[in-house]
Amino acid sequence: MSEIYKDISSEELEILRKSIADVAVLGAISDDGKIEEAERKSALKLAGQRTFTAKPVLQDFYKEVDEHLDSDFDEVLKSLPNGNAEAKQTFLRSELDKVEPILKKLSPGFGEEFLKSQKTFAEHVFKANSSFFAKYFKEKDNKMETKIFGEQENTDI
Repeated sequence: MSEIYKDISSEELEILRKSIADVAVLGAISDDGKIEEAERKSALKLAGQRTFTAKPVLQDFYKEVDEHLDSDFDEVLKSLPNGNAEAKQTFLRSELDKVEPILKKLSPGFGEEFLKSQKTFAEHVFKANSSFFAKYFKEKDNKMETKIFGEQENTDI
């Protein structure tokens, strides 16, 4: 049984779980300001895959994510503020700020793997609806992470 079930409350687990939906939506809107069905399907598929492909420390967590991602995705979409993509990105980044204090309650190994996993999850969704040329130029530009997550401080978890 994973430490997430022993060391944090059910409310904190829900925040961690929903943060995957937050990063999926953030990845989707970072490309073109819209959430396409291909991006949603890609996120749902990836969550299922991560139940067995994620690092062992995250596999129980991804079982929880997989079970709830469809409804969490809808909840995140409903909670987005009206306005442009930048306002939505700012809102989602503020939601993601709630994760760090929770990760500090867990082992450093969990926190590090969780943050890496969040980042690659967002990047996967970001790329899900891009054309070949758009992907090529974004990879060449190497600013995808900044486009998704903005300019952030480096955190030590």
